[in-house]
Amino acid sequence: MEALKPEYGPTLGELLAPRWRRAGPRARWVAALAALALIVLAVVLLLALEGPSVSHGGAVPFSFSYRGLERRTPEAGSYARAVRERDGRLEDSFSVAPLSLPAYRRSVTGAFPLYATDYIRALAAKYHDFVLVGQGPIRTAAFGSWEELPPSTVYYHVPTYTIAFTTVIGGRLMYGRDVWLVPNERGARAGVDVRMLAAANPRGSYASALSVGTTGALSRAMRSFSLGG
Repeated sequence: MEALKPEYGPTLGELLAPRWRRAGPRARWVAALAALALIVLAVVLLLALEGPSVSHGGAVPFSFSYRGLERRTPEAGSYARAVRERDGRLEDSFSVAPLSLPAYRRSVTGAFPLYATDYIRALAAKYHDFVLVGQGPIRTAAFGSWEELPPSTVYYHVPTYTIAFTTVIGGRLMYGRDVWLVPNERGARAGVDVRMLAAANPRGSYASALSVGTTGALSRAMRSFSLGG
């Protein structure tokens, strides 16, 4: 490391060193405790800003924070679920379930569309008035952000695929979006399916199902999502 130039000195350490040497054992002890308290306070504030989080182990570990949502018991076969309700009605839902792809020979990006065919049929059977809006690859970038990609694009981060749809839950139109993430390993078949649901309303944050997860609590959960714990 390059030494500090004389014109920029003295450093804080150089200014405090004489006082530290003159201080007695008790004063040094008090100063050390004060420094420790500041560190603890900083950690507490950082955790408070990040909000509550989920950390899951197993074959495909993952973690995410769900500030703005309330954790609920996941559906059978799922790993985790957090929701936001208003007047007892669902506004947003963020859930994580296992994803198991069939065996494939080449790139997983080619396996995604094939697997999606039967998967979409299952969604249509599960949800009332299901309408497929779109599907295709997306990419993860810094800080967990993600965006649409043309089908021909080659990308080098976590292999990811999305399916967007609309459905009706409790008599309300809902926007839905599934995001598949698989470890960036040759032949990887086990991953996770992140499903986001958001109520469609005139004052809502989303223009369509393709924009679900780009703002609000769902965006915070999605951007904080980390595959691998």
